[in-house]
Amino acid sequence: MQSLISAVTVLRPNLNPGHGTVLVLGVPRGGTSVVAGICHMLGIEMGIDIDPSNMEDKIFHQLLMNEHFPEGLADYFADLRRDRKIAGVKNPVIIDFLPTIWSLVPEPILVFVTRDVFAAAQREESTGGDFLETLQAAVQRKYTILDFVRQSDAPLLVITYERLMENPHAAVASLGEFLLGNEANSLIDEIVKLVVPHADMPNDVNFLHAVAANTNNLC
Repeated sequence: MQSLISAVTVLRPNLNPGHGTVLVLGVPRGGTSVVAGICHMLGIEMGIDIDPSNMEDKIFHQLLMNEHFPEGLADYFADLRRDRKIAGVKNPVIIDFLPTIWSLVPEPILVFVTRDVFAAAQREESTGGDFLETLQAAVQRKYTILDFVRQSDAPLLVITYERLMENPHAAVASLGEFLLGNEANSLIDEIVKLVVPHADMPNDVNFLHAVAANTNNLC
């Protein structure tokens, strides 16, 4: 068990780092975007057609919302993992659908982002959401995620948004080690620069541009 002041707790170890399908779980406005961005910076492609404003795969979101759900999701995960040892996806409402699609996810790895639900509801209210409705939905989803991950045997890491912001270097290092092993160490300093509280994505922080820039610098 890790220190109580750590942003990260590994509840089930990842015995095969560098391989699998990373699922970033959390609630809307709960910090999942920055964690998905960190994963993407680590070299884990977080989707096929990623929206830089929230690091969500537009194709995946459309499939979740499709009236024929879960049609197409098996092919989606096959495409996501094609020629990739490790890839992932983030969507803050994925927990509403995960029990149905769980068997379709190849080699799942769970990253659960937790944040003060009051703060998450305040962020939603600032963009026009109803505070009490949002708060209730966040609490319900949080408990649903907890119930689901307890029943699963997939590798599981829990990361708190608040402590990630307080000590991003240690949190990014722990997340990278969990997902990739020691291969992530050389990227940590660059990634930490993009961990900014309440960033306006993609205007303040654009993880897709940062990955492209780093790739060009290595060429």
